[in-house]
Amino acid sequence: IQFENGKLVGAQMETYLLEKVRLNRQSAGERNYHIFYELLSKSMNARELSQFYLALSAGPEDFRITAQSGCFTRRDGVTDRETFGNLKTALTTMKFTDVDIRNVLSVTAAILHASNLTFVEESNESCRIDDNNVHIPAVCNLLGLSKPDLDQALNTCTITAGDSTVQKKLSVVQAISGLEALLKETYGALFCY
Repeated sequence: IQFENGKLVGAQMETYLLEKVRLNRQSAGERNYHIFYELLSKSMNARELSQFYLALSAGPEDFRITAQSGCFTRRDGVTDRETFGNLKTALTTMKFTDVDIRNVLSVTAAILHASNLTFVEESNESCRIDDNNVHIPAVCNLLGLSKPDLDQALNTCTITAGDSTVQKKLSVVQAISGLEALLKETYGALFCY
């Protein structure tokens, strides 16, 4: 807020996602962001869930980013089902279209699925996405990516020095760190949107 001689002359609003680190790591007894639990709250029927590659039986215990702390319910007694209804009402009130809402939920579901991606070591300094991982099609389809593009994005980095550009393979540890960074940045972008 800007004041001049005691009068308001301007203002600027910024969005700031305070605890992005919480997306990948929660302390014991702490939940991740509510939207993930709300999406898994059995508020949608099987057909609606299928567009997000989620089974009706899917719950927070099935995804790494919602299961690691072991805390699945809110402490204030409010249900995720109730707040999911409120979220959808709020989005509609803010003039989000059905397509906008579906896209927001698609990115949210993609983050859930991507948190379960695993890697296979090819050598000490290279890896690939585990082809047997059942979450690959969900991540690719929800984000509009091909499997080779996803694999390259998560398992290589591009180094530019002067006019030269080199692709470097990543180890499993580096790929996991890159995936976690991607999840945080994707969620941050969704939050700002």
